[in-house]
Amino acid sequence: RVHRDELDSIENETERGRRFVELNVIEKVYDLCKTTIIQNSWNTRITPEVHGWVYDLGNGIIKDLDVTVRNNDDMQSVFKLDALNISKKGMVS
Repeated sequence: RVHRDELDSIENETERGRRFVELNVIEKVYDLCKTTIIQNSWNTRITPEVHGWVYDLGNGIIKDLDVTVRNNDDMQSVFKLDALNISKKGMVS
C-alpha cells in the first residue's frame, strides 16, 4: 500500500518481488525498533543495533539495505517511548 507506486513501476516480476522483500525488511526493522523490548534495552544499555539485510536464495548473496537503527536517536520522535512511562514489565502505563 505505502510502496505501491514504486512497485507498480517495476515491470520485471522477479525484480518487483525482490524489491518487495527489501521494502518489507526495511519496514520490519522499524517495526521491531518500535517495541518496548528494544526501546527498554536502549534505555538501559547501548545494544542492540538492528540491521536490515536480505539473503537471496538464488545467488547466495547477502545484501545490506543500509538501514540500521542503533538507538532512539535514529527513530522518529512519534515512535520513541518515554522511559518514564514504561513499567518494569515493558508495558506503557
